[in-house]
Amino acid sequence: MKIFSNFDTNSKRIAVGKCIEEYGSDNTLVIQRSRLFVWLYVRIPTIVYTTISALIIYGVWVWLSTALINRFIVVIVVFSWMALMIPVTKKYIDYKLDFGIFTPK
Repeated sequence: MKIFSNFDTNSKRIAVGKCIEEYGSDNTLVIQRSRLFVWLYVRIPTIVYTTISALIIYGVWVWLSTALINRFIVVIVVFSWMALMIPVTKKYIDYKLDFGIFTPK
C-alpha cells in the first residue's frame, strides 16, 4: 500500500542485528511495547466497535422495512466504524514500530 511505503517494517530487525553484531547479544537490550498495550488499545476496541456496528446494522435491517433507509443507515454505520478504526490503526502502527535498543554505549 502506498500509505505505508515510507515505513521500513524491517527496521527493527536490521537495527537489532547491527547492535548484536557489534556488542553481542548479552550486551544488547531491546524494549518494546507490551502485549497489554495491544489488547487495551487495539484488540478490545476493534472487537467492541465491530460488535456494536454489526448489532446496529442487524437491528436496522430487522426493524426497518424500507430498503432505501436500510441502505442509508448501513452506509452511515460503516463509515462511522471506519472513522473509529483510524485511531486504532494508528495505535497498532505505534505498537509495531516503537522499540528501544540499549547498548553499553
